Amino acid sequence: TESTSLKLTKNHMVFTKLANAIPATILNIGDVLLSADGGTMTVESIKLVSAKGVFAPFTPSGKIVVDGVIASTYISYDSKLSMFGLEISTQWIAHSFEFPHRLACHYFGKCPNEQYDDNGVSLWLSHPLRFWLWLLGLHWGL
Repeated sequence: TESTSLKLTKNHMVFTKLANAIPATILNIGDVLLSADGGTMTVESIKLVSAKGVFAPFTPSGKIVVDGVIASTYISYDSKLSMFGLEISTQWIAHSFEFPHRLACHYFGKCPNEQYDDNGVSLWLSHPLRFWLWLLGLHWGL
């Protein structure tokens, strides 16, 4: 079969056959990724590389195809969060926070001059992301 090389940051998510969207940092050799052609691809090796340029486009679905692999347009610091006894996917959380942005930009065309913070995160998401990271750092004791 043809080999594919996928480059992404450790916090960008990819869709796996068993666990929905997970951050690249927890991928293992042997994990099965979903491919754009409806099939799957097995992770054969993992290497740490250094490269310039990070792209994180926002799409209406929250998904994008990168080198034939279905990936998320969002980042995650964990694959799932448990709060108040509920397990919540970070893909779902990010996609929900992104709704007003998608509505304004994609459907109403109101984002001709998109702005980003120093980390390359859209200002639409920068503050919610900082709040979410603060929230994750709290010790709920629940």
